[in-house]
Amino acid sequence: MALTDALTGLPNRRALDVWAPRQLSAAARHDFAIWVVMADLDLFKKVNDTYGHDAGDTVLKSFAEILKVITRQSNICARLGGEEFLVMFPHADKKGAQTAVERIRKQFESKKFTFGNNTVTLTASFGVAGFCGTKPPDLNALVARADTALYAAKHNGRNRIEFELDSGV
Repeated sequence: MALTDALTGLPNRRALDVWAPRQLSAAARHDFAIWVVMADLDLFKKVNDTYGHDAGDTVLKSFAEILKVITRQSNICARLGGEEFLVMFPHADKKGAQTAVERIRKQFESKKFTFGNNTVTLTASFGVAGFCGTKPPDLNALVARADTALYAAKHNGRNRIEFELDSGV
């Protein structure tokens, strides 16, 4: 339980801190790419403020379920806290990572939520950073790069995917 988010059933940050360094080291040792995706649910605070925290919990669980269904078992999907999630895709090229993230984005965008007499749709924004090289990066540095790309996705209109600008992968 110490490695699992109680609400969503996804791994938590502690689980990510155990899993990721081994994957980053393996990526460097065996020369394969790995992608880190930061996801943030757009305007999530409005859901909690308008419909209540139970509605917000429903949305978070639904997004987590989409992540579980769409990603491979070799990936890790984690809830970092609040409405922020992280996905790591090892053994994927940029196009494969983009395809997977786009599938998540579209699936969530098409989901309808009913709260009382109101039916709403929500969206998520994604920032992606990649690594391929011989010296594994620090997980926090890679997450920070993905977070910068996420900020660009939010700034450029939300409900979109942005890749970091300096990704040589």
